[in-house]
Amino acid sequence: MAFHDERVYQSYSIGDFYKKCKHYYGLDDTKFVKFTLCGIDEEGEFVIDPIRDALKPSESFICTRDYDSLLGFHEHIGVDSYVTVHPVSKKEHSLGTNVHLKHEFESSRGRFKESIHKVPNICLGTWGPHNHLLRIYIPELYDADHPTNLLSQAQQRTFYEKGLRPAIADILDIESLEWPATYADEFWRARGRNGQLSFTTKTIPSAAVYDLANAIRNSLRRNDVPWHFGLVVLHQIRGVKHSSSHNLDRQSAKRALSQFFAQNSLSRDALLCGTWWIDVALNITSDDGRSYAWRTDAHFHLTRKALGLSEDVAQRITSIGSSKYTRDLTSHLAAVSGWRISPGPRAEGKYSCCYFQGYTTDKALTARVDSGHHGKFTTCQDVLSGKAIQWSEDLFNLNRNACTTNSSTARMEMRVPLKHAITVFLDVDDQLIRRSIVSVNSVVWWGVRAYRTMACGLLFRWYSQGPETFRATPLALLLVAALVWLVNGLHSTPDKGANSKRLMDAVIPHISRVNADPDILAYGTPTKDDDVASDWSTDDEALMPANRRRVEGETAPGFPKGMVFLRRICCGPANPVPRFHNSASVLHPKAFKFFFKAGEDEVRQGLASDEAVRPSNPDRVRNKTKHTPLYVEVEDVEMEEAAPLLLFHLHDEGFSLLPKPSDEGEDVQGDDEFSVDDICKDNIDEALTEVYHQFICDITAKAPNQSGAGSPSYLALDAKARRLVTEDTYKDRNLAAYFRDCQWKVATKKEWNDIFEKLWPPKGFTLTATHTQNYKQARYYLYWRAMLKRSEETTANRMRMVLKQKFDTFYFMPWAHSDRIWKSVYRANFNKSSGTDRKKACPLVAICPGKAAPVWNLS
Repeated sequence: MAFHDERVYQSYSIGDFYKKCKHYYGLDDTKFVKFTLCGIDEEGEFVIDPIRDALKPSESFICTRDYDSLLGFHEHIGVDSYVTVHPVSKKEHSLGTNVHLKHEFESSRGRFKESIHKVPNICLGTWGPHNHLLRIYIPELYDADHPTNLLSQAQQRTFYEKGLRPAIADILDIESLEWPATYADEFWRARGRNGQLSFTTKTIPSAAVYDLANAIRNSLRRNDVPWHFGLVVLHQIRGVKHSSSHNLDRQSAKRALSQFFAQNSLSRDALLCGTWWIDVALNITSDDGRSYAWRTDAHFHLTRKALGLSEDVAQRITSIGSSKYTRDLTSHLAAVSGWRISPGPRAEGKYSCCYFQGYTTDKALTARVDSGHHGKFTTCQDVLSGKAIQWSEDLFNLNRNACTTNSSTARMEMRVPLKHAITVFLDVDDQLIRRSIVSVNSVVWWGVRAYRTMACGLLFRWYSQGPETFRATPLALLLVAALVWLVNGLHSTPDKGANSKRLMDAVIPHISRVNADPDILAYGTPTKDDDVASDWSTDDEALMPANRRRVEGETAPGFPKGMVFLRRICCGPANPVPRFHNSASVLHPKAFKFFFKAGEDEVRQGLASDEAVRPSNPDRVRNKTKHTPLYVEVEDVEMEEAAPLLLFHLHDEGFSLLPKPSDEGEDVQGDDEFSVDDICKDNIDEALTEVYHQFICDITAKAPNQSGAGSPSYLALDAKARRLVTEDTYKDRNLAAYFRDCQWKVATKKEWNDIFEKLWPPKGFTLTATHTQNYKQARYYLYWRAMLKRSEETTANRMRMVLKQKFDTFYFMPWAHSDRIWKSVYRANFNKSSGTDRKKACPLVAICPGKAAPVWNLS
């Protein structure tokens, strides 16, 4: 690798890096994290060179071949088994994913060639033990200006009522009696009382399967629906990797293909016509249980050999920046990667290859299709809520367990027309394979991933344990996004979309772009979001000028040490919360919202809420709610005299709040740069006065409304009056001055004390009710929690004592519960003075013990 750097780098093998991680892990957690994730080594600069792990001449390996999946168009359903049909198809079962295939379709307007994921199709059903898919393609619905794979609800209704069901009646007279007469009838039947849908399936016997497609075409024609033009069936076999594994000779390949057809119930007659493609795979497995992976510098050579291309063409479609070529880093190593290539017509080679890819099979341990991801993943929300800690521990355990039981295999797959199925990958160049693979001890292979996962997990834990004021800083949140991106890309391909590029710009060390080695740039040639250029067009590969916008700056994110490392992380005793080292790097607002699913202000508000309440169940999902208004808006206080008079004088008694927590990291330049304003004032009397006034404001602001958007509040106060409440408001016996309706009860001393305990909890108390309505949105509650954190036990007790004295002067208070400040229900043992229906639910109000019954005077 060329680094264009005058510093001296020590060369590490993957095993050397693993040993270093192990060394630092036993030495110091902070140094371990900085070495493992940032590449900071006390012994100097280094570069990881996986070429040192190249396959040795003495190592033996095994080559096997198999048929992975199959896609094929035919006028009829070409299977020899029964078929399970879906009367109502789910839209996600329509083929909308790019499978790198084009097909020539026919409609009443003529013939056209298009990518098969852009032509309207509907899932007809499944067949075989692995639920292989059958889809009906309707080229008549294709719109070249707005291509889509989906049928509208109205179109699906037409297909069922005028195509599918009449066809079933034609070929299965008796069985059709069990089919709903209309599309709407099946939807009504499928919908449960809870609103969930459970669609039925119907079985078509094997004897009738071949006739079904023709019957659908005839039904559509009979009902004057022109969709019968060019209607074809797509067969898709999937999920059968390794089921047809065989040796690399023609006889074995032919025999395995025949078994593949038989095992998947494919009609040999149907395979003789139509258009069929098959994925043929080559596996390279260590004979000694070592882990194999593809070298990045071998992509050109492997592509040239496998596809039978000229040197120029192979170079063109494996070059950084080519629209045909995608490189997938393996284990965050720049020199070890898989590839994905869509050759196009002029580079398809002697086997008419449509798609060529190489990868490692270790990803099978974390494979899980979920929410757009192909493997297990965590999110920034998981980190903020603390869920990522356990997730990272589970991932660490998976890697640790795999060290002694699993090895990684290097695999390449080629999608070719069926006629080439038994010739692809038969002529394997043994020496080329040796030059194309790195061979790593499996303990090291999985151990590197385990250590990197552990380092991320430590940072997740330290982040969760820190104070909210530091968790909400931009540099701490930037680190959260970087760690999520990094750990998700450890077993799957690191995301390189537009927002991930923005993130990489901010969190990965930069190198000079002048004469930079493209192999160590984070995402090839840096481009802007609207980069839609390609090296050549998809259809004819005519060379086109690149439509790339100039990128400002002389540097770009890269991997000069041979691995994806983050820039310097500040963590350890001097840093209450781990964060990135101070720099001018910030996360673009679009990228922030992409990773956090919310804007920065909303995330900060959520963190403040979390500080007041940690959910008892870590899997519980929080709702988004607004905080109560401030009692005194800072910008409105122009003079010191405008601040409220002190109500408490604990400072004179010798009590004080502890100093604010501070970040004393080595990069802190001053308070303006890194100090985070604590939520409460430093003076104990000012803080206590402020939180007391905020309490009055908050319990008024959180008073409940009646159910129904058009119903008024239970309070008689308008919005302006609510902002002007004082402690005297809660000393008034006339409840009608405050409420439109309420239920009241004179509390016992125990009940009154319990209410105080809920509203003003002691130091160390954590709210863990299933629901926490009102509390975590009340500013006073967050303020009070911050005060308790800055108080010694004796100080906290004294503050609560003087607050209790104030509390006992109130005439009434909300009957606070553990899950909410206000509760609106009917209670038989409460009284009502408003004259409304006695059993109608309304707020529960506590009258201070020893006080007289309230009055209800509307005048």
